Amino acid sequence: MSSALTNNKLQWLWAGLIISGVTLFLFAPIFKNQTPFATQTLGQIMPLEKSAGDISLLRDSLVQGYPYHKFAAEQIQKGHFPFWNNLIFAGTPFFANGQSAVLSPIKLPFWWLDAYTSFIITLLLQFLVAGLGMFALGRALGWKFTSALISALVLVLSSQFLLRSTLDHMSSVIAWLPWLLYAIYNLQKTLKIKWLLLTSMFIAFVFLSGHFQYAIFCFGLSIIWLMVFFQKTNLKKRIWLVLIALILGLGLSAVQIIPNLEAIKYSYRETKDNTWSQVLNPKNLLHFEKKNFQAFSTILDPKINGLGNNTKSQTDYTETTVYVGPIALLLVIFSFYYWRKKIWLLNAAVAIVIFISLIFPSIKEVFDKIFPWLSTVSVWRFSVLMLFALSLLAGLGSEAVQTYNKKILNPLLIIATIILGVWQWQHILPFKDRNTLYPQTNFIAQIQNLSKNTRLWPKDSGLDQYMPYDIPIILGYDSVYPKTYLELWQANSQVIKPNQLHAKEVNEKLLKVTGASLMLTNKPLPENWQPILAWQDWTLAENNNIRPAIHAVNKLIPENSPSDLPNINPDIEALIIGDLPQIDGAAQAEIKIIGQSNNYLNLQTTSSGNSALVTNLQFYPGWQVFIDRKPATALQVNHAFLGSPIPAGEHQIEFKYSPKSFCLGIIVSSISVLFLLMLGIANKIRTKSQLGTNKMP
Repeated sequence: MSSALTNNKLQWLWAGLIISGVTLFLFAPIFKNQTPFATQTLGQIMPLEKSAGDISLLRDSLVQGYPYHKFAAEQIQKGHFPFWNNLIFAGTPFFANGQSAVLSPIKLPFWWLDAYTSFIITLLLQFLVAGLGMFALGRALGWKFTSALISALVLVLSSQFLLRSTLDHMSSVIAWLPWLLYAIYNLQKTLKIKWLLLTSMFIAFVFLSGHFQYAIFCFGLSIIWLMVFFQKTNLKKRIWLVLIALILGLGLSAVQIIPNLEAIKYSYRETKDNTWSQVLNPKNLLHFEKKNFQAFSTILDPKINGLGNNTKSQTDYTETTVYVGPIALLLVIFSFYYWRKKIWLLNAAVAIVIFISLIFPSIKEVFDKIFPWLSTVSVWRFSVLMLFALSLLAGLGSEAVQTYNKKILNPLLIIATIILGVWQWQHILPFKDRNTLYPQTNFIAQIQNLSKNTRLWPKDSGLDQYMPYDIPIILGYDSVYPKTYLELWQANSQVIKPNQLHAKEVNEKLLKVTGASLMLTNKPLPENWQPILAWQDWTLAENNNIRPAIHAVNKLIPENSPSDLPNINPDIEALIIGDLPQIDGAAQAEIKIIGQSNNYLNLQTTSSGNSALVTNLQFYPGWQVFIDRKPATALQVNHAFLGSPIPAGEHQIEFKYSPKSFCLGIIVSSISVLFLLMLGIANKIRTKSQLGTNKMP
């Protein structure tokens, strides 16, 4: 093996084989029809058997990670681009929510496979992309094979990467970070167009891969990295190359970034509305979190205490967010040998800053105050940068150790890192039989059938969303959702969790405008609700007073606030924001649905006079109305919903979701791709010309 490691191509082959081998060993149960999801947690979020355990930190993969992937795959295979998610709330942007990661470079080749297969393939590929990227970065920094490989192994075996691998919209972003820093480092070193193009491409990959906050963190780290390794030679050329690379990279990813920014603008994001005096108050800013500090003392334990049974304690939460393993932490200490190097100073500074932010979590409110649209939500998301820094410091520590006795330590360091890394996760990854992933019980099958023409109100417990079952619900969990919808609920119900929209007491008129005639509860039924199905403690009930949500009204009332809703009769009246169209108060209209998809609704109307159409579709930028295929005015009715005029006679009314933000993003990205190609072709011609000149006598 030692002779093979002197050959650069063989080094890459060995690195790829080792990283792939570790990944396949960890996820080997998938080849035995097992699934890497905490399915024992399903009983907490769906009316299933009681939970066998509580792995609450891994539940997001069940309500967001895999459901988003499945929804996107199914819509694409039906020939519908997944712009809009019609299964949660009154609908919510899907593609614009970066967590859908529809254009993720790792996913793109596999959308046409069945959803589960494509998900598993992309999950495994993340490890190879991240590992080889870290290996490439280490080699570019001049490290030995062992050090670069250890750095790669530490990253892919870290808690932030491995436990979020089933939340692939997070781990995929992390996977491209080392490649981005690798390209930036080489751009600074060589000032070649080749590295400008690669830097731009990897910036785009980071932003197209999913989680917008993670992408911002990674992009921010790349800017810091750029500044640290920035040189003063060829200053003018260097500045131009850097600016073009950054602008081109953002341009390439504009197709995702622009819709994402629009979604943030019009959607609810959880933030604390603190004043600057509150944020900068030393008592608040320097509040010491003793639990976090105590939790850090446990991260040397390779068993990660308690994760197999419970993850609600602060200790477990810390470990599953910042754990890198005892070998890595030992090597981080040895890295102090190189404390004068830029690479050590940068990564040590990043790790220390994140550590301080975790111990004094109120510091993150400064970021929230400066960037409220970003809404960092949890300081623990910053820790992705800490783990990345520790991975590089571990590689640097390996370099220091090898100055003493590399013949023995080379294989020992790699073997110890792999054994401890694999051992610590083997009993923690929540593999269960694949049949336990969203089991199709008879009770759920009946709900699925009954909800085809209505929506479900999951009233009690921790019920989140039913996307995997194609059951539309009016409450649930999504990372961004339209703020007008939340405003309507806050004005007419008792909202318990705004960020995971859940309400207890609900005005019946609110249910009428949302079109929810079904309710799922494990509590006594409210008035006007009749049981139609029962299973264990759960009851599915129906309210016959709630008429179809898509209907005609013959009276529009100007809205002053969403709290006006109880003052109208939603069967025949609607609140309206904006200009009132002319309506015949005696008009009678019939409406028939003739076509419907996630982005589209086609209706046939017959009316004796001018009236207005009310739907339970979310009023949101991008929805367009066409009457007899001619553009018409979209009405904002009942504060959060989409409507349109109904002319007298027979007409076809279509609602299409085609966001301008996506079109603008496509234009910007297309121009960027064209510029990238032209730059690449020009560089290739120039290189050939220079080679020809050099060959001339």
